[in-house]
Amino acid sequence: AASDFIGEKKWAPLEHAVALLREMYHALAALAAPPPPIAAGEDGDDDAGGDADGAALARRARDKAEEMGVLLSLGLMQQLWFEKEPSDRLPQLVRAWAPGNHSRRYLGDLLDLAHGVAKLLDATARRVDGAIREADERADALDDDARAEREKATRLAAEAGGGSDA
Repeated sequence: AASDFIGEKKWAPLEHAVALLREMYHALAALAAPPPPIAAGEDGDDDAGGDADGAALARRARDKAEEMGVLLSLGLMQQLWFEKEPSDRLPQLVRAWAPGNHSRRYLGDLLDLAHGVAKLLDATARRVDGAIREADERADALDDDARAEREKATRLAAEAGGGSDA
């Protein structure tokens, strides 16, 4: 719709569309963000005899919900930015801005939208970098374990071979 409004020079509907797009990006950022930490005593581990099983179940449900929110947000971001024909209209909206055609409110919405997009991309990049770093560390640990097992097997084979010669 934004490209149609720009092509037809319908600035008022474009301003409304940009405000809605800004809200959509704020919702997407909230969906992609990790949840706030659990406050002390809120998880059921307090001294008041909280239900430990219930707290563990609540934590698992919260973790699962966070994981689903992140997966959903990553899917939406894939559609917005990384497809062959991305549906992100921010570059087109910035190019179409002209001081005499748009209100200050529209400019504020456009700047807030650009800031939200940059912040969301940065947070996603940091999260992906962290996941890659964790995967590398796990792979290194597995390599170390495999190397230790090979050395142990080689040593045991040498001991078994050396003991049968005597």
